[in-house]
Amino acid sequence: MKLLYNKVLLLLTIILLACIITDGTAAEITANDTTLSSRWIRIDSVNIPILPPSSGVTCYRDGIIFLSSTKQDDIIPENHISFGKPETMFTIIMDGKPVKASLFSPSADFSFPGDAITFTGDYKTMYYTRFDRIEGYERIYRGDFTEEPGGGGYWTLNHEPLPFCTGSASYTHPALSADGKLMIFASNRQATLGGMDLFVTILKDGKWSEPVNMGDAVNSGSNELYPYLDRENNLYFSSDGIQGFGGYDIFMCRFRSNTWEKPTNLLPPVNTRWDDIAFTIDCNSGKRAFYTVRQNKGKRSQQLHMISLNKSIPDTLINLSQYFSSSEISSMVILALEPAVQATNTPEEDQTAAKITPGSGDSITYRVQFMTSFNPRTRAAIDVNDKNYNVYEFLYAGAYRLCVGEYSDLSKAVELQNLLRQNSFPGASVLAFVNNELSLDPELLTAEAAGLRESVQKKLETARAEEKAEVIAAKQVVKEEAKKEETAKVIYRVQIVSHTTPKGSYKVTIGTREYNTWEYKHAGAWRATVGEFSTLTDAIALQRLARQSGFDQAFVAAFRNGERSTDPGLFK
Repeated sequence: MKLLYNKVLLLLTIILLACIITDGTAAEITANDTTLSSRWIRIDSVNIPILPPSSGVTCYRDGIIFLSSTKQDDIIPENHISFGKPETMFTIIMDGKPVKASLFSPSADFSFPGDAITFTGDYKTMYYTRFDRIEGYERIYRGDFTEEPGGGGYWTLNHEPLPFCTGSASYTHPALSADGKLMIFASNRQATLGGMDLFVTILKDGKWSEPVNMGDAVNSGSNELYPYLDRENNLYFSSDGIQGFGGYDIFMCRFRSNTWEKPTNLLPPVNTRWDDIAFTIDCNSGKRAFYTVRQNKGKRSQQLHMISLNKSIPDTLINLSQYFSSSEISSMVILALEPAVQATNTPEEDQTAAKITPGSGDSITYRVQFMTSFNPRTRAAIDVNDKNYNVYEFLYAGAYRLCVGEYSDLSKAVELQNLLRQNSFPGASVLAFVNNELSLDPELLTAEAAGLRESVQKKLETARAEEKAEVIAAKQVVKEEAKKEETAKVIYRVQIVSHTTPKGSYKVTIGTREYNTWEYKHAGAWRATVGEFSTLTDAIALQRLARQSGFDQAFVAAFRNGERSTDPGLFK
């Protein structure tokens, strides 16, 4: 473990993945699926009403805990209104169904998200996430279980967050290692790569170390959330920054040689085109796991799912941790039917495809995409209704797209698309190519097929000239903004305390000197600061002095032209 304490830099990020056809509906997985996983696991929906802000469950002893209402019915009608209060509940899953739920903490109120709780191996200590209404941020807290003679016991909650939960940032979803000496959590504290990042901290001599960012091998420029560590310390998490099959996908990093390998996607049928989040494995049996599919629409937008091993599992795989971390799963070839790339949802890295529009004399060709492969030269031809079609393949967004047909008439391509959809390729879609380069110009696919060139040609002939003018104008705006940034005045102050109501300016003594406070409002609270410095070094010196004078939570805040700024570049 000693090497683990010092080594948290990871490997390169996973290759870009493509979009997927799966619709998020829970169902038993059959052997007809193209993924290898379809032979060994099944996925079922679990009827548990989970209340926001919670998104999932955590395994506890022989069951699961989740945030719900104390007034529950076995079946809740769509328009039913429950008058219970939010509480963290406990239930056991039997034959794929939850039995009647009970309070997780009968002796005291405990109404915190079930998916944001983690336990030590003996279940005597837990770390949970609670929203701090005064600070306006999520913090991580500790709870301790006291056993009573004759069985049972009660939880005692520490009302102070863990010491590293400081500053204007959220700390959430802690995950403990098997030995309880390592914690990974999500936070937007300083030094993130963007959004919420995963951080790691080590328990040594009874104290948690200063958290360390897990680096760009795990963290992206967007959000990484819901970390979970299995008994082998393999890391599972959800990300919407590593391109996958939908919004948030679930990824896994194998733990090898005291560090974590690069993330691998858990693949369909686990990951869908929706948000797949809050993954956790039953820590007792290891033979089932839970996660949530969130569709972001409707009253029942969140659906809990359970993964279990089916009867055809090989003898070499005993539990789900071994299954998901096996080299065969992480390196297998995947063929997945999927919708074609949509012009209204163009990734930033592929903007060049969106800009390709025809001019006079350009060639417009329509092909029908029917499949995606993560490996080149997957198929040379396909048969549809006893007719052979040669396959045209091109690389886009990290995946190889397989197309058939080559038409100058859009209506002919649409006919082939419909034929493919009726013959085992439901995701078939028409793509447009200009001079054999993919174009995401919606005009090429929405205009009437008859006389297509005439209807769009005149509008598009000036596109390149207009685009050039827009680029020049955009560059000028960037230059002006950069000039404003350069001339913006930056000052540093030391925040010492926050209040729910304004206090105005008052005097405080730090060291041997008296300071007037300067107050500002942020995230619903009034913040008192002292000092005003043009350099970060001077502000840090006052921060240290303030902590020595009783202001334990003092930290440096930056202001640009009088406005609070969290730009990481100001703190380098």
